[in-house]
Amino acid sequence: MLPRCKAFHHHRLECFERQGMTLDSGYDVTGSCGFFNPTHACFRKNTSEAGHGLGDTSKHELDSTKLAHTPSTHSIRYAWRSRDNRKGRHVLILPKDSPHRPSTSRRISQGLWRMLTVYAYWDISWWVAILFSFGSAIFILCALFYWLPIAYPETEFANEATTGGGVASFVGATLFQVGAVLLIFESVNENQTGCFGWAVEELFEGRQVEIGQVEKKVRKAPEMCEHVHQRASKRTDGAKAGRSSTQQARKWQWWPSWKELREHYIHEIGFVSNVTLAAGATIFYVTGIMSLPGVYDQLSQAVFGYMLETQTKWWKPAFQTIGWHIGLWNMIGSVGWTLSAAFGYCNPSWCEYQSDLTLLWASFAFLVGSMLLWYEALDKYPIETI
Repeated sequence: MLPRCKAFHHHRLECFERQGMTLDSGYDVTGSCGFFNPTHACFRKNTSEAGHGLGDTSKHELDSTKLAHTPSTHSIRYAWRSRDNRKGRHVLILPKDSPHRPSTSRRISQGLWRMLTVYAYWDISWWVAILFSFGSAIFILCALFYWLPIAYPETEFANEATTGGGVASFVGATLFQVGAVLLIFESVNENQTGCFGWAVEELFEGRQVEIGQVEKKVRKAPEMCEHVHQRASKRTDGAKAGRSSTQQARKWQWWPSWKELREHYIHEIGFVSNVTLAAGATIFYVTGIMSLPGVYDQLSQAVFGYMLETQTKWWKPAFQTIGWHIGLWNMIGSVGWTLSAAFGYCNPSWCEYQSDLTLLWASFAFLVGSMLLWYEALDKYPIETI
């Protein structure tokens, strides 16, 4: 019998098949830990389903990648990853020799521009990223309030550490606490129906096309998306578009049922990591309010789970996945906070200096991870090559 991480439950496979998808035989269903559900898989679109569900979309509405003269859709793959699915992201995989694959610099510049111009208030993943980003920035300010009077006494002002540092710590901890709770809501509202978010259609556009040489176009299809992250789409005249039956049936969920928790969510590494992080953030919040020595160990345990979720094997880093780098930077930050708390238990004067300095660089690490989380939350249609 296959380990749990090597095979999908038949109910989820049926959902994928209803979307016209079949598992790519060239790629294994994988996960980094046998106790948890699969975290990685690769799908192909059934040839008979390639043009299904596209609707009547005008040419100028197609924000697309052209696959010139592709006789079938077999060269197009769809990556399913548990983290991307939870974040409402749809990963398309193109061949390395595709002439229309986006350049890395262009993709990154577009992502940075979205961070400056898109305010996705309808997206819980965006709110999580915003809360952690501002919380990390406030903790950097908090660390400066503590460290600067020691490193540069001439810069100290009245109540800098007690009031400035204390208030900044409380506000930052509050933002982290809210963000951690939202992460749980994000987990229990993951899509389980098999949403891939891309549509493939044939292009003729009045041109002569040789038999067997049909050009395909791949476009983003937000009107087909079934994630709770998806905002209602609009027609070109600005009116609100109709929603599909699956979108209408989609319900917001605050907490799973006991049956769902026992049979599914306890085996979801993302859900377990988010609950662990929320528990650690709550302890962190309480100690911040009571001004007790920090307790940060739970944070380290949680962010390690995020790194494992993005890896196909527990020992193999996923350098090519943005989620892995988010976990790495958050791991660095959480280890730094643990060291900062540990330095607080020793008496020599250098311990206080190192404690506050460690809090500073650890908060910078959290800020980097949070900014990457922000980028990821807005990049709903990434394209990769193999």
